[in-house]
Amino acid sequence: DAGEPKYLNTPETLVFSKRSSLFGINLLREGLKEHRYIVVTEGYFDVISLHVHGFSTAVASLGTAVTEEHLAVLERFGVPVVMLLDGDAAGRAAMRRILDLRRPERLDLRAAFIESPDGKEDPDSLVRRPDGKRLVEELIAGARHDILQHYLSDLTARVFSTAPIPEREAAKAEIAHL
Repeated sequence: DAGEPKYLNTPETLVFSKRSSLFGINLLREGLKEHRYIVVTEGYFDVISLHVHGFSTAVASLGTAVTEEHLAVLERFGVPVVMLLDGDAAGRAAMRRILDLRRPERLDLRAAFIESPDGKEDPDSLVRRPDGKRLVEELIAGARHDILQHYLSDLTARVFSTAPIPEREAAKAEIAHL
């Protein structure tokens, strides 16, 4: 009902560490024979739908935000990692949180946002559209810049073109903090 969460996640235990485990990681080695990148999404259904549509290197964190441990695991594969994020405020906040993490030096970490008029499109719904596979391929191919550069470009485009002065000043402080 309305009072219950959408998903109930398993808590961490001594045996099960969500901080370093990724949903779908067991399929990566086979998928990397075809694709030379890894796609990280925010949800299990995103990973399942992407795999069904041929994106066999999709993974997701296990009910938690991406951690430094996740990034260390992903670095070991030696290929670019594309964070495929929802274009809403939560997706942008997720990217911002990643910037606060200690990132492995050799990790090629990039970002792509799924933009939609209502902000409700996610990898699962996007890839299931009639032209979805092509759209996801374009998002991945378009993720050419490091995640920090992407964040700064996105922030600049959103804030400095139309935002009032206080928001611009807050954005300047944010950039200085990075």
